[in-house]
Amino acid sequence: GHSKGPFLVSAPLSTIINWEREFEMWAPDMYVVTYVGDKDSRAVIRENEFSFENNAIRGGKKPSKMK
Repeated sequence: GHSKGPFLVSAPLSTIINWEREFEMWAPDMYVVTYVGDKDSRAVIRENEFSFENNAIRGGKKPSKMK
């Protein structure tokens, strides 16, 4: 069967664009959040893209990128 996630991919910054492109090509229905940026940008991503239910992280409603 298929796992529901969430999943974490940790990659060097120099490869982030390639990872985004691969997800777009091979898993276009997968919800992807690119967690990069300065401290304030990452805080915005955490507040708007992740929610916690029963100690599990759930994705938000729409993707965003902050740099």
